[in-house]
Amino acid sequence: GEESRTPARLRKVAHNAKSAVIIKGCLEVFKTAVSIVDEVDMILDPLRSEVNFPVGTKENLQPKDKRWFFAEHMMRAWLLVEATCWKQMRGSTLRRMEAMLHCTHEVEQTYGIEASTILEKLCGVIHKGLEHHSLQSEPHLLVVSEAFYHTSIKPLLAQWAQLWIRREQQGHTLKAILDAADICAYMMRYP
Repeated sequence: GEESRTPARLRKVAHNAKSAVIIKGCLEVFKTAVSIVDEVDMILDPLRSEVNFPVGTKENLQPKDKRWFFAEHMMRAWLLVEATCWKQMRGSTLRRMEAMLHCTHEVEQTYGIEASTILEKLCGVIHKGLEHHSLQSEPHLLVVSEAFYHTSIKPLLAQWAQLWIRREQQGHTLKAILDAADICAYMMRYP
């Protein structure tokens, strides 16, 4: 009787009650939620992955919109180059080529001729990687050699990233601080 009323025991009961409320809320969400899971064999292997379910109120991380635009910019380069490589390796439908050319034209209008130059170099590197088996094309474009990525692909992706960063810093005080070489050097330090 007396042990169950100690302050430590009461704090633990209060903590467990709060946890139960959070878990109940999670279970309510799971009743109506949909989860799309790819590579389920890897995800369900407890030795290779850990699935986390965040709790609490949702808050946008800053800078909320720009993070998505940056990711889109980076993916655009990879997808344009992949489409170009596929066209050259396997042939392509006219519609796919037209869409790729339209997107390339849009990139040039947004970022200038430097963007096209980077994409052309990246396409050449992709071909070289495929020839030397540093990349594979099936089931989609995949990096096989980490060394090839760091020495050949990453410098071009850093150049591609700095196009977006420079464009975003126009009109800001950062413009005087960060130039293209600084941005690329910073990006080359991290995976």
